[in-house]
Order: sequence, then structure tokens, then C-alpha cells
Amino acid sequence: MDAITTTLLTIASGLIAALSVHFLTLTRWRQDYRLKKLEELHTAVHNHEVAISEYYTRAALYCLKPEPVTENEKNELSNQEAALKSYLAQYQQDEKAASIIKLLIKAYFKRLWPLYEQFEIIVVKLRDENKKAVALMPEFRPKDITTEEANKISYTVGMTLIRVILPELNALSKELLDAIVEEVARIR
Repeated sequence: MDAITTTLLTIASGLIAALSVHFLTLTRWRQDYRLKKLEELHTAVHNHEVAISEYYTRAALYCLKPEPVTENEKNELSNQEAALKSYLAQYQQDEKAASIIKLLIKAYFKRLWPLYEQFEIIVVKLRDENKKAVALMPEFRPKDITTEEANKISYTVGMTLIRVILPELNALSKELLDAIVEEVARIR
């Protein structure tokens, strides 16, 4: 009887040890996986904010320029338009890469969703404000708006982008990045 009890106790303790090691390993793996996803999310949010800021800063600077009169001003504006198109292409590529942000937050970090929604609202504000300036470009402008009026509106749009909306985006981006760092500390 003692041999059977000893054998059963040995098997039971071995089974408990195996389950404990498995549980600890699985817990560590999950923790490492979530940390990896948080790192991926942090990088994506940071890169996305930088791309948005670069593009809309360039767009705002473009808005601040009055419609060209001299040939030199036209050449300068043409160069600025080419640079803006290049930034737009980069921004569009970033938009595709940034789709991972929404996926990661919805799948793993639902607590960050309200901040991300606010971030997206600011991005929409940027787009809407920028559309006002695009609508005033000579090829799209309604006939009843003079060049002087278009320049004034465009200037106002540029200043709104630079002084109001981009700082809001930057502040909220910092808040979102800080929340991600807090989530890392919570996991560890």
C-alpha cells in the first residue's frame, strides 16, 4: 500500500509541477505577446501622427501663400505643389499602414478606444479644414469668389491648421502614447 501511495503522490506532484510550469509559461508568453503588440501600437501611432503633422503643416504653409502674381512666385508655388503632392503620397501610404492602429486597439486594448476616437475626430477636422482651402484653388474656385477673398480664406485656413488643430492633434497623440506606456506598466 505504501508503494502505491508513494507512486500516486509522485505522479500527482509531477502533474501539478507540469501544470504550474505550463501555466507560468503561458502567462509569460501572453504578457510578452501583449507587450510586443503595445510596442507595435506605439510605433504605429507615433509614425501616423508624424505623417499627419508633416502633410498638414505643408498644406497649411501652402494655404498661407497668396496666389502668385510674378513668374518667380509661380515657380516657387509650383515647387511647393510638387512637394505637397509627394507628402500626400507618403501620407496616403501611412494611412494604409495606420489601419493596424484601429485593429490593435479593438482586438487587444479596448481601454484605449475612447482616446483613439478623439484622435480620429481631430484628423477629420484637419481634413475638413483643408478641404476649404482646396475648394478655393483657382481650378476649383467658384466664379463669384475673388482672388483676394480666396487668399484671405486660405490664409485663415492655414492659420487654423497651424495654430489650433495641429496642436490639438499633437496633444492628443501625446496623451494616447502616454496611455500606451501606462498600459505597458500595467502589464509588467
